[in-house]
Amino acid sequence: MATLPTTDDSLLVRTAFRDDDGWAALRDAVAEENADGFRAYVTVVDDPDQADAS
Repeated sequence: MATLPTTDDSLLVRTAFRDDDGWAALRDAVAEENADGFRAYVTVVDDPDQADAS
């Protein structure tokens, strides 16, 4: 299993690779600014080496 990146942001780690559309929707939703103008600081990890990690 690959190591995770060092970052001050929250990590969004893909561990299931069966649903590309679902992953894209989640990634897009996390990146959206909310009604109060907040945008999450997130580092996305999309690496098959993380498959099935828990």
